[in-house]
Amino acid sequence: MRMRWLPWVATGLLLMHWPGTWFLPELQAQVQIPRQPMINLALFQQNIDVFDWAYRLGYSGQVRSLQYALGLNLNSSMLKTGAENKWKDLQEAFLTFGRTFRPNLQTYLKLQHMIFRDELSNFNYDRQVSGVTLAGNWSYQAGIAVQPELGYRWERRSALLETGPYAALLVDMPQRTLGEYENRLYAWGEATRFRDRRNGTARVRYSVWREFMPGTRDSLVAYLDILRRDNFFSDPLTGRIESFRKSERGITNFLTYRVSDNADLRVHTVLTAGRVTVKRLDRRVTTASRSHESFEFRNRVDYQWRYRQVAGRFELEMGESAVNYDIPDSASFSPFSRRFATLGYDIEEKMTRIATRFFFPIGRRDSLRLFAELQKIQHDNSDIRNPDSYDEQRWQLSLLHQRRFNPFLTVSWEAHVFLKHFVYLHERFSAQNNWTRLFQLEPRVRLTLPQGLFFVQSVGVRAQYVDYDFDQLQPIRSSYVIRDFFLQDSLISKLGNNLTFSLNYRFELEELGSLDWERFTSRPRTQWRNHWINLQFVQEIRPGFQYVTGVVFYRQARYRMRRDESGRMVPERIGVHANLGPVIRLTYTTQNGSTILFSGERQRVLPFEGNDYYVNHIQLSVQWRF
Repeated sequence: MRMRWLPWVATGLLLMHWPGTWFLPELQAQVQIPRQPMINLALFQQNIDVFDWAYRLGYSGQVRSLQYALGLNLNSSMLKTGAENKWKDLQEAFLTFGRTFRPNLQTYLKLQHMIFRDELSNFNYDRQVSGVTLAGNWSYQAGIAVQPELGYRWERRSALLETGPYAALLVDMPQRTLGEYENRLYAWGEATRFRDRRNGTARVRYSVWREFMPGTRDSLVAYLDILRRDNFFSDPLTGRIESFRKSERGITNFLTYRVSDNADLRVHTVLTAGRVTVKRLDRRVTTASRSHESFEFRNRVDYQWRYRQVAGRFELEMGESAVNYDIPDSASFSPFSRRFATLGYDIEEKMTRIATRFFFPIGRRDSLRLFAELQKIQHDNSDIRNPDSYDEQRWQLSLLHQRRFNPFLTVSWEAHVFLKHFVYLHERFSAQNNWTRLFQLEPRVRLTLPQGLFFVQSVGVRAQYVDYDFDQLQPIRSSYVIRDFFLQDSLISKLGNNLTFSLNYRFELEELGSLDWERFTSRPRTQWRNHWINLQFVQEIRPGFQYVTGVVFYRQARYRMRRDESGRMVPERIGVHANLGPVIRLTYTTQNGSTILFSGERQRVLPFEGNDYYVNHIQLSVQWRF
């Protein structure tokens, strides 16, 4: 990792001693001095064969009337392979100066540099970007801020060096009262122009809202986003460019109406429309083009009410979205269009959802919660060769009962039912039409003692049935059933003033089998048995210094079901996989907020087949304040 940003930092430090007006930065779009404390962080972590290093430095200060801020962001990743190690590097740096001439006038200068290199992907991408930006910020009595920016950019890819001017404008009008309505406007636009490429961004946000009476409010937000990104299609020296252009406009309305002291009505409406165009440019001449327009509408109505200790909620949601493509016949079979093989056919989708929730207290110790939902989705695809249009319906019902025996013991149980019907509208795919039925029951016990003991145990049974409508016509039955049983325990115990013990255990038994829904019979095929154990001791050595040690264990046994001599289905073990290893974590935090964190985990892996091996998960993080 070569530190090519050092010349820029040295140049910026020299500028600090120049007379005149020198200015300020930020890592966002507009140039300014960061208002929040900047992070100083060093990080290393290893996950199996991937090693990551990161270093972030932020520093700001003031010399007389000159403000300055420096930021570094260095990231490096390595994939350890048998043949050779592959790297991915990102190096970013900026230096910003700012000076205030008047209370309403600030000027800024920003220098920035970025290097990116990627060997992990199939395409070795190497890019360098440098820039200098001069900005001024004017604030008016009404609070309106205007900030124009001018600059220059340098970009290098392979052997090609591009240069071009940069310009941006920010207009920010804070909250103002106009005609009894609160108004706010934010607009931002930027553009970079190279010899053969153009990059630009524009964003406008306008919001208006009013509170008519306590609990009754209405707000409206209108926005417009425009984006253009030109990238080289292959070798930058060929001059072939892929130009991506996107525009999106929309309106969001949120209305809250206070029906009474115990009831509220909320309406949330979203309407958006957009267009995406991708052009193939060869020496600034369009040789191919394709585009699509999108539309989305969503409306949600919530009615919430409370009567004494009973509470309820009713939800009605409706939505519609569509994508319409425009592909000239001349571009349909070109290499440019083949890159978008999954696109090109008009799609329309409609959704309707109704849901309700209720909370019933039953006496002083018992409570009941109910949730019910019905949803329908209609998906239409205009592709004649692959007409996968479908309808989908979903039903859900959940019931939770909780009883509090005393301040220390609480017992609850939850029942859940889910039903889905999925139907393809074209007969070619009708063999995939199916019903999905899910049933689950989960009791739970929670115990909390004043001596520092906390214990939770939950037991669950779950059955999922997937039945295909025309399964009886298939040579091999596709319908299946999955049955699960799980047991989970969590225990936390305080062993002393500075020592805490925790234990988490989970057991799962899962069985997969063929299903005959009409006869409601099944034939088991495979079975899995899983165990998880996580044991830890947490010790507070001193204020801000925590030490954690423990062990993790995971075991999975797989079985296939076969018939014995008597005709019964018995499990036959296929193999066992296991992980076992220690865990260590150290955390140290100083009074000024600086932190050191180390986390290490080494596991021995006993796979189903082959020799044992080890995997490491290591993380070291150091964050400090100057």
